[in-house]
Amino acid sequence: MKKYVIEREIPGIGASTPAQLCGAAETSCEALARLAPDVQWVHSYVVRDRTFCIYLARDEAMIRQHAELSGFPATRIHEVCSVFDPSSATSLVARPAPARKGGVTKLLGLALAPLLAALFASCRTNERLMLDVHHVEKGTKLEDVAQAHRKDLAVQGAHGVEYQRYWVDESSGTIFCLVEAPSEEAATEVHREAHGLVADEVLEVVPGILPAPASGRAPLYMDTHRVAPGVRPEDVADAHRKDLAVQGAHGVRFLNYWVDERGGTIHCLAEAPNAEAVVETHREAHGLLPETVLPVVEGN
Repeated sequence: MKKYVIEREIPGIGASTPAQLCGAAETSCEALARLAPDVQWVHSYVVRDRTFCIYLARDEAMIRQHAELSGFPATRIHEVCSVFDPSSATSLVARPAPARKGGVTKLLGLALAPLLAALFASCRTNERLMLDVHHVEKGTKLEDVAQAHRKDLAVQGAHGVEYQRYWVDESSGTIFCLVEAPSEEAATEVHREAHGLVADEVLEVVPGILPAPASGRAPLYMDTHRVAPGVRPEDVADAHRKDLAVQGAHGVRFLNYWVDERGGTIHCLAEAPNAEAVVETHREAHGLLPETVLPVVEGN
């Protein structure tokens, strides 16, 4: 999946009410459901007369097809070559010694060279979405995982990797990390260089349809299904729609899911009163029960 920034010229959009934005989001999600799993909306930024939307998609044609179905203009579409942030300054650029007079330009060139090389390299490589899973000592604290995550962020730029989110089950010592990387090896190397705690599994995944934000009003659970290798994201999307149709009766809100087509593993993230409610939702919706349902906390 490639990442895109879509600029939409919509006069007066900045004055929209929350209800109007909610309606726009529902329209967009209806179109996304018809195109799943080849396009996913991440989020959007609204300014006075336009929006800037971040999308993951198979190609630009899928972005344009979504625009046609939703009725929202895709005025300009930009494929993202790379992502860098303040951590790139420490992970990619070595701090030179104080410059002597006349040597500033040379030092700047030396400092920027690795940064530019990394940026150009990442432009030549399609980012892939992965979910890695760690099984560490039971009772490992969220604060300890947060410290390791900060170390990942400090070195990830040198490998063209972006660790995005992570979830921790302290009781079982299970950690799930969502990451964009050019390869499984690159994602693993960031962990190895940052703190040495490499994942037990690194799964290339397809994100689910109709993602929802957490409300914060119920605990989070991550469930794991093991099905046949070669599972199709379209089939999982059909099952997910059935989950959404019955989840309310069990007090459950499915937020997202990720499909490992090659290995046949599916991870689902949900808000729920307890693990049993997650299982019962799946049972009523389609009968495909998870292997495990773990209580998790999302890290910052």
